[in-house]
Amino acid sequence: MTIEFVKDVSLCVPSEPQYLRVIRQIAMVVGAKADLPLDCLDEGQLASDEAANILMKFAEPNAALYFDWGSQPGALHLRARTRCLLPELPDLPKTLEYAWVIISAITSHLDIFLAEDQVHIHLTVQSDI
Repeated sequence: MTIEFVKDVSLCVPSEPQYLRVIRQIAMVVGAKADLPLDCLDEGQLASDEAANILMKFAEPNAALYFDWGSQPGALHLRARTRCLLPELPDLPKTLEYAWVIISAITSHLDIFLAEDQVHIHLTVQSDI
């Protein structure tokens, strides 16, 4: 599935947990631009947070995390990536456990894949309204 994506905000941060607050705040601002209802804004923040945690899990040492958020009416899109040394991704539901349950439940589109020595996460949080 190809999702139309126009970038609103880009961010590059170190792979460190103290930057999660910034990631959540940007997701909220871009989600508000998309006119998402409050529950979807919360889901957009949580999905962005979980995406960052997943990237941190697979990132090579000292790799930066890259985020691009986009919006369209009723939808928040995220494209995130980091350098990764894995030759292939492990079984994600088993490896990510609770994070997988959360992120797959709150997104309408989720794709996690390896390409050119990077792990990528593409996701969409969409309003049903």
